[in-house]
Amino acid sequence: MYELYQTRDSIHRKACQHKVSSAIDTVIVDAFIKADGALKISDSLLDVTEHTKLTDGIYQKILHLDVKEELDARDKENLIKAQEILQRIERRDLYKCVCEIYFTEKEHKPITQVSQLLPNVFFEKVLHIYWKDPMWNENKIKALEEKAKQWCKEKGSKEETMFVSE
Repeated sequence: MYELYQTRDSIHRKACQHKVSSAIDTVIVDAFIKADGALKISDSLLDVTEHTKLTDGIYQKILHLDVKEELDARDKENLIKAQEILQRIERRDLYKCVCEIYFTEKEHKPITQVSQLLPNVFFEKVLHIYWKDPMWNENKIKALEEKAKQWCKEKGSKEETMFVSE
């Protein structure tokens, strides 16, 4: 059983929670939030029938939707921004992972009667911090890294558990 979960964890870290996968997820969420006013995506969460109609096709719908005149100005502007955000995925112009922060738990209940070969803690918390602006500014990136380090110290992450992306 341990090997099964170890394999699952390895796949999850290397694919599902990889910083590039997380960046794409974040880009998509930003686009969906922008398109919500025009497409009423969040309304489907309250209606089971509508929710079952919400498929992966929503991505293509937003990306290729003709922005109609009958939309109010705010929804039209947000839909255009949503399309621009999704076009970043198409161009592989993703949000840049500035750093990964690995938190350690100060207190945890040790697992006993299992094996001396197994770790006492079977989880970890990882925070990715992304730069969304397509225009890089080294001074702003350095300032963000310093703020991240300060935030980590306040939240209990050790300095050595923070990895700044290259």
